[in-house]
Amino acid sequence: INIAEGYVYIKSGEAWLENANIAAYAPAGERGQHEPTRSRKLLLSKKQLNYLSDQVHRDGQTIVPLKVYIKNRVAKLLIGLAKGNDKLTVVIPSRNAMPNERSIVP
Repeated sequence: INIAEGYVYIKSGEAWLENANIAAYAPAGERGQHEPTRSRKLLLSKKQLNYLSDQVHRDGQTIVPLKVYIKNRVAKLLIGLAKGNDKLTVVIPSRNAMPNERSIVP
């Protein structure tokens, strides 16, 4: 899974992951495999979508994928808000309250 070139955008009230390369699962054979670079829909709550959409449109921030991990056989994606196109300063919304923000510098 390669998310280095990936980005997230919001279209029609849905969040989509673009330019992420998720390789095919080789042991499954060649039939029924997915396209590795297709767009992927992200499952977010309405509150999260509204918050992210507001931050992108009002403040000009960018939604970037930070980390992919697998929990209970489901792949999960950690996303964050970057100020402008600078991916060095990423603002992650806290889990308890959306308006509170924590800053991390990788």
